[in-house]
Amino acid sequence: MPRCTSGARPCDLRRAPAQGATTESGTGHTRGEEHHFAVSVSDVEELIPLGNGTTLCVDSFGDPGAPLALQFEGHMAQLVSTPEGYCQDLADSGFRVVRVDNRDVGRSSRFPGAAYTLEAMVEDVHALIDQLGGAPALVCGRSMGGMVAQLLALTYPQDVAGLGLFFSTASVGRGVTGGSGPSADVSDYPSFAGEDDFVAFELASLADIAGPRYPFDESRVEALARTMWARGVDPEGWARQGHAIATTPDWSGLLGTLDAPATVVHGDSDPILPLERGRDLHDRLPDSRLYVIEGMGHQQPEELDDWFVETTVALAERAGLG
Repeated sequence: MPRCTSGARPCDLRRAPAQGATTESGTGHTRGEEHHFAVSVSDVEELIPLGNGTTLCVDSFGDPGAPLALQFEGHMAQLVSTPEGYCQDLADSGFRVVRVDNRDVGRSSRFPGAAYTLEAMVEDVHALIDQLGGAPALVCGRSMGGMVAQLLALTYPQDVAGLGLFFSTASVGRGVTGGSGPSADVSDYPSFAGEDDFVAFELASLADIAGPRYPFDESRVEALARTMWARGVDPEGWARQGHAIATTPDWSGLLGTLDAPATVVHGDSDPILPLERGRDLHDRLPDSRLYVIEGMGHQQPEELDDWFVETTVALAERAGLG
């Protein structure tokens, strides 16, 4: 049953896209809005040299002349982790959707022996947007990808029309409950005897991060894992990404300077970055809407493709891209 609370006056109930929806709206400001709700590769992947020593692998959906909607994944994840149905439906809604392998995963550049922060990944994204010619873009990031998106908006505000921040956080290890961050030590990551070993690892890992309402389908996870293995799995690269997250200076105090509208989506059953992280991120952003998905973990369930598309399109309209 939807409920609505506010500090000083009644607020409007909005249609809930799933069972168990709750809306909490603030007074005259979108910062207070909070809504509760009960594998494959596209035809063409492209390697794009950025001119800074990094080559990023991307795949694209939709009209190349449409507004750009970039999709970034989290720690260890590859571009194929972003649901293809979501990308295709978003493209059908009038966007050029580009999924990206971050550095050190998938088919993008490896940096053996290097130590970098998330700021280096920001430079990759800035150069990519320049290559694609799509600024200002809608930038959607999941987990670590959401951290990179925030830093991009702070460093290159001209690149960002709007921020989609899905199960992410404003800095790691900053005194907010939960979410200590991934390890930077390669010995903390498994080595794999072969493809089947990696598939078993993914089946166990994704089961641990799924929410109770949206368990992963094992056949889909297996297909995703085999695709990831074929594209390139590098635990040393995972450790370098972990180091980047752990060593990036705290940026949370700067988020109040951002002008770009943001949409924060977080599951109430996220075991990696608990809901408190999403609330904290939302509270720090001047123009943010927070959607809390009941029973969702650290994931973007394919069952919610339609809702994620609608929510992303609404963000684009707030950003003037609709």
